[in-house]
Amino acid sequence: MRDDCINPKINARARHFIRKRRVAQAFRAAGFDQMAEHLDDCQEVNRQIICLNCGHVHYVEQRCRQRTCPLCSFRESRRRGDWIKRMCHGMAFPKMLTLTMPRWTQVPGLGIDYIRACFNLLRKQPIFSKVKGGVYQIELKRKEGGWHIHMHVILDCPFLPYQKILAAWSSILGVPCSRIDIRAAKTDAQMFYVAKYAAKAADYEGEISHVVEWWQATKGKRLFAGFGSWYNQEPPAGDADSNPHSGKFPCPNCGAEDSCVSGESVGFIVGRDAAPLYRQALSAAGPPRISKW
Repeated sequence: MRDDCINPKINARARHFIRKRRVAQAFRAAGFDQMAEHLDDCQEVNRQIICLNCGHVHYVEQRCRQRTCPLCSFRESRRRGDWIKRMCHGMAFPKMLTLTMPRWTQVPGLGIDYIRACFNLLRKQPIFSKVKGGVYQIELKRKEGGWHIHMHVILDCPFLPYQKILAAWSSILGVPCSRIDIRAAKTDAQMFYVAKYAAKAADYEGEISHVVEWWQATKGKRLFAGFGSWYNQEPPAGDADSNPHSGKFPCPNCGAEDSCVSGESVGFIVGRDAAPLYRQALSAAGPPRISKW
């Protein structure tokens, strides 16, 4: 079948899966086999789940929830972008403030901590006294000679004086002149633009060769957070590094909570005597591995 006969959405999805597998290959080449396995299985393997309360067996699509996964990071950015647009609708004076810093040549994780600390100092300035709250997203890109680290801030404030913000930010960084950007987010088009940048998916400059380095730089670092009136108001979902999932889901058959476990773990949970009964139910449910692509 010719490529032009295939639905463009199917082609686009296939490209995402191909890119995901290339990312997995990069991790495997760097010696991170477990990470590569998580990426390989993401949305291509269905995991068998059994309820310890009623014995019901069902399948769930396995997702890695990793920042470097083209599938999961895009899904999370869409969810976060929708949440930011709703947040902007609830603000009286929504604005986006972009803060940059000079090229960072040290360990990138320290650069993330540094720009966050500088932003906390900026929030304590008198010019920020009218800011009620908001959220921020820290981004970093690999550039020649170091890292380009910057921050997008969505905040609620009637007026932000550009020159005073610029002077305060430059003084905190200790540089003669830095670069900032301030724009309103009142209309739907402006909100869409703001949400797109503030909720952007993982960005490692588009090069697969940079993905492992980007992952090591951001691993364990929270890149998205709220402050002021929006503190602890982030979306419920998140990536596996900054917001680990509890892994507890209600059973779709009996509704019991905290009773569903992976079929591979049954023997360790119910004990040696009861395990054969559960394994019998698992065998009757069919094969545990189902590839979609």
